Formats: sequence, structure tokens, C-alpha cells
Amino acid sequence: RSAPGAPRESSTRRRSSAHEPTARIDSTATAVFPAPLAIIRPVNARELKSKVDALASEPDRLRRRLVALGALTACLEPARIEPILVGGCALELYTQGGYSTGDVDLALPVSPKVDAAFADLGFEKSGRYWVRRELDLLFEAPAPAGLPGETAPRTELSIDGLRVVILGVEDLLLD
Repeated sequence: RSAPGAPRESSTRRRSSAHEPTARIDSTATAVFPAPLAIIRPVNARELKSKVDALASEPDRLRRRLVALGALTACLEPARIEPILVGGCALELYTQGGYSTGDVDLALPVSPKVDAAFADLGFEKSGRYWVRRELDLLFEAPAPAGLPGETAPRTELSIDGLRVVILGVEDLLLD
């Protein structure tokens, strides 16, 4: 038992503040553990699509995936819909390529706004997948309802100024 007025330990992660340092993932991404939904700002869909289109010259497949996911997150932000990276691609990120997968699994609701955001970024719907074949991008969205990403702690990355939210490593491994 702690003394009155002493800080208490908590079993939950605390929110990050703007004054806390970020951890370096690599030269292009930083992590903040975890952060609330960012302040809503106007989205320029044409600019985001151009950013995704430019990925054709990006040799790193994981980086292509993360930038495209960041663009999707920015498109959905005004609707307060937050795509969460789950599954094999999240594991690939955490293992720094030690695990590889063919698609990108996202925890997302079924919504016309989600469909419109993918379409605005040049993706085509194919069954439960959204595809940009020329970029080797295959997103499974929405992933089945009830995934742990909906309520679990998350990791947040910033890559090329775009925000990406990933299921926390502990919950990813438990899933």
C-alpha cells in the first residue's frame, strides 16, 4: 500500500502527451504509445491519393503498406473512423520483417465512408479486399467484428506525416 498522495501504479497504459519524447522506429517513423484520435483537420483527398500513387517507386513493401494505411487513416479521420492494423502485417512490423504476410488486415466497421475512402485512394473492391495491384497492396477490410483492436491498447506511428494505428504487441500475440 502506498503513502497518501503518492502516485499509484496502473495496469493500463497512460495516454501520451505532446511533451513526452517519441521512440525512434527508424529514420522515417516514430512511435507514440498510445495516443488519442488526433484533432480533426481538413483532408485533401487528391493530395493523399497522389501520395499513395507515388508509392510505385517505393521498394520497401512494408513502407508502402504503412504509407497507404496512413493515407486511409487521414481520409477517415473526419468521420472519426480509425483503421487499426491487426494480424500478420502488424506482426511483420513488430518483428522487423521476421514474419511476412501477403495482405494487410484492418479492424474497421462496415461503412459507405470506408468504401469511399478506399475508392478515393485508387483502390478497387474485390470481395472482402481492397486492392491496388500496381502497388502490390491488398487490404482486408473490414476484418471480422469483435477483434481485440477495437478496445485494446494500441501503438501509433507517424510515417511521412501520416498517422498509423497498430494493435498493441501484447494483444496481437494473444490473438
